[in-house]
Amino acid sequence: MQRQTHLPAGQRVSPTASSSWLPLALALGAQMLCLLLMIGLRVYDAMVTEICPKSQSVTQLPTSCPNQTPCLPGTPEEQPRDTGEKCPVQWVVHKDSSCLFSPEKGTWEQCHSSCISQSAQLLTIEDGEELDFIKKESFHYFEDHDGVSQYYTFWIGLSYDPGSGKWVWADDLDLSSGLFDLQDLSLKNDQDRVCAYIHGGRAKAGGICRETHFCICEKRRKES
Repeated sequence: MQRQTHLPAGQRVSPTASSSWLPLALALGAQMLCLLLMIGLRVYDAMVTEICPKSQSVTQLPTSCPNQTPCLPGTPEEQPRDTGEKCPVQWVVHKDSSCLFSPEKGTWEQCHSSCISQSAQLLTIEDGEELDFIKKESFHYFEDHDGVSQYYTFWIGLSYDPGSGKWVWADDLDLSSGLFDLQDLSLKNDQDRVCAYIHGGRAKAGGICRETHFCICEKRRKES
């Protein structure tokens, strides 16, 4: 049995009276949803910025990757930290040493310190055969600009000592005569220190040591 509600005579229920609030409620709900989405996006951006800070731009090396060989027997097994370059950071073996064409740029002194921090040293070239090997390897590291290869420059461990008036290696080894076509800097009054580098398959001596280039580090196999 249904219960009936009796209205006063002459009073009627408007068919739209009970539904007039619906559009307003939908509009308010949509605005609230948009507001929550905006707040959520801002919180997410803040979290991402805190967890993954904006990385500094670094020169990537290289665009062309050589086939690389594992570490030398007798040298540490661990490789330098991979910093996200296009090629893996690995040591290339030649005879009793292994070389690293480092993906980081720095002055000659910074490269020297970087190599030492990896239990290595800036490259020392002892003979023509090793020089030819390094020149050949350096051809792997370049950028292509409209079909023109622009090769990277790498510091090696050779610098000019104004005190002695000689070119000397970072490990104090004597420089083999005839290995490089070196400038005579004994009469120059330039205060800038001068260092040697490899570029495009050529060894050059005359770079200002405070310029920034890539580095070639070297580890020698320890004699047992």
